[in-house]
Parts: sequence; structure tokens; C-alpha cells
Amino acid sequence: ADGAYSLKLNSSGHVIATGGTASSTFPVTAGYWMDSYSGGSADGWVAKLNGSGTILLQGTFAGTNQYDQSYFVEVDEEDHIYITGQTRGAFPVTADAYSETNGRQFITKLEPDLSTATYSMVFGSGAAGINISPTALLVDDCENVYVSGWGGSVNQSYNPAVANTSGMTTTPDALDVTTDGSDFYFFVLEKNAENLLYASYFGGAGSNEHVDGGTSRFDK
Repeated sequence: ADGAYSLKLNSSGHVIATGGTASSTFPVTAGYWMDSYSGGSADGWVAKLNGSGTILLQGTFAGTNQYDQSYFVEVDEEDHIYITGQTRGAFPVTADAYSETNGRQFITKLEPDLSTATYSMVFGSGAAGINISPTALLVDDCENVYVSGWGGSVNQSYNPAVANTSGMTTTPDALDVTTDGSDFYFFVLEKNAENLLYASYFGGAGSNEHVDGGTSRFDK
């Protein structure tokens, strides 16, 4: 089974799309970032197509030997490609990138042709399960990366194997540094993954906050 969750256009009018697949024969291009299926129950994928969507120009997997999904894609002014998603494996982390040990959510910046990762990092509490379902991704004009998501009891009611929002990093200027385990979460990564700029919870005690239907967006 294959899923496509997000798409953007680059400056040349090419379609950049991302999603997840359980197929080892999903179409990718040889010699690019991850040109073979990594195994596990699913891998993420990223693809660049021509403007009419009829020709695959470049494509790559994004995954580990466990479960992985890539939920959102963004493109910066220089056509670098950014993805964010979930992982249950040891997702690739590049040297010198800000990263959190055993994080189950990832952010990766790829070269415009998908040949290599400019940087790749993970974030999260370090629990065995995934913390949040990503709901929005944005790259600003300074190439800082914004991610939002939610997690907790609503997710766990469908999949007891997932974790909750407890133990995730917050910054000293956070709006809310406490969680009941079921809250929204905001995360801002500095350009080139040099540092964490901001991280905060958002939600009330015992409210079980969540978002359905892909209704979250950042306003640039």
C-alpha cells in the first residue's frame, strides 16, 4: 500500500511530493539519497515530478528497518526540500545537526535533486513509541523550520504502542512547559539544524487536545 500526504511546487514548477509506502518496488531513482527500501512495515518517500505529474524526475525512500512515514514537505527559496515525519527506527542523523537521542520524529533537508541530505535530525522524548502526529510544516525566509503536532490518549486509543507528549523538550521561553501527556507541541529548528530555537506544549489539563483532517497550517 502507498500513501501520499503532502505536495509543493518548486521554482521550476516541478511537483515535490511525500508520503509512505509498504512496497519495496515503489518507484525511486538509482544513486540518490536512499535508493532502496529499508524494510520494516513502511518507509517514507519523496519524489520530484515534472509540472504535469507525468514523469518521475527523481525519487528516494526515507526510512529505516522499522516503521517510517513522511507526512509533510516544504521547499525553500533555493529549492532545497524539507520533510518531517515519524520513525520507530534509527533514522539517519547527520554530524553537527541538533538532534535528540532516540527521537521518534524526524526533520530532513535534502538537496534540490534529492541526491543527498544536507542535514537530518530527530526529536522527541526518547521513549520507544512515537510522540506526536505531525500536523504542519513551514520553512521561513531564514530557513528556520517549524513543526507542529499532537499526541497522547486519542492516538493511544487506536494504537497502544505509541507514546504520548510527556518528556519532550521545551525551551525557557516556552508558552507552556508542562503537559498532561495529551497536548499540542510546537518545535522550531534553526537554519541548517544548528540549534533548537523554540519548543513548547499547548493545551489544557485533561483536555486531550488533537486535530483531525489535516486542518492545521502555518501562516508564512
